[in-house]
Amino acid sequence: MQCVKCGLDNGQGSNFCNSCGAKLHTEASAPSAGAIISGERRRVTAMFADVVDSTPLAERIGEEALYKVMQ
Repeated sequence: MQCVKCGLDNGQGSNFCNSCGAKLHTEASAPSAGAIISGERRRVTAMFADVVDSTPLAERIGEEALYKVMQ
């Protein structure tokens, strides 16, 4: 659940924000046990790629330079 005060995305079931401590929902908006939350199911394909040693390189040369290297 996303905090309306600071924008942090907190885990499901959290009552208070892990960053600023704000209450995440009121009694009226809290999902009750067994409640069905509306939504939409979609089949998606996701791909994650990691460039070996890119994090240490970014730390050395900076994000802007790494962006140019990757381009």
